[in-house]
Amino acid sequence: MDNGFNVEIYNKRGVVSKSLFEGGQQERVLVKKFKQYADKWAICYPRTSGMLRKIAQDYENEAKQQDKEAERRDLEY
Repeated sequence: MDNGFNVEIYNKRGVVSKSLFEGGQQERVLVKKFKQYADKWAICYPRTSGMLRKIAQDYENEAKQQDKEAERRDLEY
């Protein structure tokens, strides 16, 4: 169930457009948003809070990957 929730949140974002050298800025906004949600619901719904923290971590990892990709593109051009 947790994995299905994570996949649904990720898919709900839809198609993402970025500039060539943008990096992970959009994902960092999502990291902040999901961490805030996790903090808000931590006491009442600890399992949901954990799932939200996992989503934030996944977006943080994606942001780092996007940063590396943007850096690689910058070096090529």
